Amino acid sequence: MSDNLESLNNDGGQTVKMDLNYSAMCDEKIAEAESLRASGKLQEALDMLLVVENETRNASDVVSTRRILEAIVKLCFDAKDWALLNEHIFLLATRKSQFRFALRKMVKQCCTLIDELPDKETKYKLIECLRIVTKEKFPLVRNSLKLKLIQIKESEGDETGAENVLHEL
Repeated sequence: MSDNLESLNNDGGQTVKMDLNYSAMCDEKIAEAESLRASGKLQEALDMLLVVENETRNASDVVSTRRILEAIVKLCFDAKDWALLNEHIFLLATRKSQFRFALRKMVKQCCTLIDELPDKETKYKLIECLRIVTKEKFPLVRNSLKLKLIQIKESEGDETGAENVLHEL
């Protein structure tokens, strides 16, 4: 059990000292945000979670920060607001002192959602957003996104486009 906790408090090879544990508050705020989204107040829900994300990040609570990042992605995805999803992915990825562990989990969650998007343009925009935020931080994830893009282009019959992406690898 202690090995598991140790790995959660280790962010990219650097041990992070957790000042406070916000897990109970996260449970409450995530549930509140989901009810706000259900009542059509998505922006209010996201604003509330961004405040909580700032608190958890500043308190070095990596696990709670990860949960908030994933909740923000889920809220945008459930609301089918693709522009807001991309905007928040970029916003969260570029925040100062963002935990690599939390960011990596958020990006992986987004990668699983690509196939569920409604059209190719939305898929391309999400993949491009994820490629931007993973550029120097997660080269393996970035390469898997390139392969996903190649598969999409090949399935559409765009051999030239798939070949161009392949040359980037």
